[in-house]
Amino acid sequence: MKGLFESRQIAPSLFQSDFMDRPFVQQSVPAPWFYISVSVLNVRDSTAVMYMLPSFDALEDVLKYQGKNYVVESIQYVTPAFMNESGEWKMENLLEISEVVDGYGAHAKAFNVDGGRTYLGFDLVDGASFKPLRIIFKRAAKGGI
Repeated sequence: MKGLFESRQIAPSLFQSDFMDRPFVQQSVPAPWFYISVSVLNVRDSTAVMYMLPSFDALEDVLKYQGKNYVVESIQYVTPAFMNESGEWKMENLLEISEVVDGYGAHAKAFNVDGGRTYLGFDLVDGASFKPLRIIFKRAAKGGI
């Protein structure tokens, strides 16, 4: 398969009429990104939909769209090794997003994940090192968002 990825395109033969035959997705987004699960309810049943969102702005749009027929069930914050200090890409349950004032007086977004870890920009930080201004998102205690 020489040259398959040289042009950053996937050979059309990889994709069949049934996408489950070849479950391959290429995503080119800046790091970090969000992986979310959404329930879409209709008259007869509900469907689970997964989104890979490349930015906080995209996530914020989805959160604003929520209603009784469109519910965000979970959000994973996906970070590369240099951010999460684990040596590999990591998906972590997102618990809260806050607007904060950092040590330099600049407004920023803080992302709190499982394990008491907080990301500010591309860094893991001590949550006590900044002043929270407002909560943008908070995960519900049990079940959905």
